[in-house]
Amino acid sequence: MPSFETDLEMDIPASRLWKTLVNANTTLPKIAPLFIASIDVIDGTAGQVGEVTHVKLGPIAPDGAFVEEKRIDLNEETLTIASEELRGGHLAVGFSKWIATLKLVPIGEDKVKVISTVDYETEENADVSLAITQAKEGLPMLFHSVEQYLASTPDL
Repeated sequence: MPSFETDLEMDIPASRLWKTLVNANTTLPKIAPLFIASIDVIDGTAGQVGEVTHVKLGPIAPDGAFVEEKRIDLNEETLTIASEELRGGHLAVGFSKWIATLKLVPIGEDKVKVISTVDYETEENADVSLAITQAKEGLPMLFHSVEQYLASTPDL
């Protein structure tokens, strides 16, 4: 299965970012409304493996854009979280499978490296190069918003 990776470093502790990601349903729409308007649990238990969410994308995406995704991994020991898209999102633009994994690697006490790996498959003859470029560029923008928010909100 083809894949691509995006890495970035952030000036926040890994533990704070982990807490934000595990509680993404409530934190990300507040932190990054340009990217994520809302996240609603439609099946399973919030914050657990098996949780299925409906993510309404923010104004950075085309009007009405959404993704339904299932959390397939959540490992606090390795600081790894993964989800698979079920409907909408990248599946609406030529992909037949999209699995995103985030791994947090602490760098000392106050920094973290985020490693994002996407495994994907495409529909036959689909040109997905633009979508891959947008994903590679969008992730750092989203996480920069998260970093700024967490830096200015120390008690979150």
